[in-house]
Amino acid sequence: MTRIFKTGTILTAAAMSLAVGAPALASGHPAKDPKLVHTHLTLKATQEKVNKNDKFKATVVAKLRAKKAGLAAETVSLQERSKGADSKWSDTGVSGTTADDGTAAFTFTQSENKQQYRVVFAGDDTYAKSHSGNITIKRLKAAKTPPSGS
Repeated sequence: MTRIFKTGTILTAAAMSLAVGAPALASGHPAKDPKLVHTHLTLKATQEKVNKNDKFKATVVAKLRAKKAGLAAETVSLQERSKGADSKWSDTGVSGTTADDGTAAFTFTQSENKQQYRVVFAGDDTYAKSHSGNITIKRLKAAKTPPSGS
C-alpha cells in the first residue's frame, strides 16, 4: 500500500467543508422535517369585486390537500394586506376548520378599496405548514339603478 501525503491537503478539505456547511447553518431557515407530509393550499374568490349592494362582503374558499386528497378537521387562517410592495401580511383573526373534502369558506367585509388575501396552514405533527397564493379583491361603488319606467 502506498501512502502519499501532501502538506495542506487535509486542511484544505476541512476548510472547504466548513465553507460549504456554514451558509446552511447561518441561513436562519429551520431544517425541513423529512417525516412531515407536504401540503398544498389553494384559494379562490367567489367574486373578485364587491360593492354596496353586496354590503362589501366577499367570500373566498380555501382547499387544503396532501397527496392529492383533501385534509379534514385542520385549522386554516385568513390573512390580508393592502395592495402594495411594502405591505406585510397580517392575521384577520378569522380561522376555519376544513371540511371532509379539505375546504374552508371565509365570508368577510372588505374594508379597503383593494386588498389581497391568502390562507395559511400552520402545520402539525403530521403535516407541513403551507400557504395559498394571494388573490386581490376590489371594492367598487354600486352601480346606479335606472329610474323605473324608462
